[in-house]
Amino acid sequence: MKKVILNKCYGGFDVSTLVYVHYAQKLGKKLRCYKFAPTRDEDGHFNDDMYKRVDLEEALQGDNIFMTYRLVDEKGQEEKINLDSSHREDPLLIEIVENLGKEANSMYSDLKIVEIPDELVNNYMIDNYDGIETLHQKVDEY
Repeated sequence: MKKVILNKCYGGFDVSTLVYVHYAQKLGKKLRCYKFAPTRDEDGHFNDDMYKRVDLEEALQGDNIFMTYRLVDEKGQEEKINLDSSHREDPLLIEIVENLGKEANSMYSDLKIVEIPDELVNNYMIDNYDGIETLHQKVDEY
């Protein structure tokens, strides 16, 4: 059996900041959090840097919809990470979602882990209706 993460509420596949914290820890990296905070210059044009670094406590406080995350290695190099639906089969993410339960959800998600039979591996599709996801076996269309 293979495990897959689905979102089961209106909104969409998203994880909480706490998931990013655990994910970074499991990889042995630090996490930096940035919040979307656009500013304008005196002419009214947006500045190049639209994200402001925030400390972890602030990032954990509220809505993470305007957040972006970066993993930091031992040399201080940053790498952007986005735990979106492309990670729904990631064993590390599945483990974290299982362990955190409801704390893994963002404000706009309700993540559930489903097990699919081995014969469906690489033979399924996800139907999405306003963020609510349903897994289906692929069938040939005629």
